[in-house]
Amino acid sequence: MLLDDKISKDAYDDKYNELEVKLNSALGEKELLEKDVLSQNNVKDRLKKIREKIKDAKNRMKYLFVQVQLNI
Repeated sequence: MLLDDKISKDAYDDKYNELEVKLNSALGEKELLEKDVLSQNNVKDRLKKIREKIKDAKNRMKYLFVQVQLNI
């Protein structure tokens, strides 16, 4: 596929290698970005769970406070 012999084999090979390097670089970057997105999602999930636990703890504290007030 040398464009019907309009470019030399060396020019074709050079361009092919250049594009292959760029493609491999882009694929590596894509992989890193995918890992980053997964990591961010994991952080979001953990923060959501922490917020739920804090909310639950606050509700328990309010309940205990009311119970203590009623006993006084």
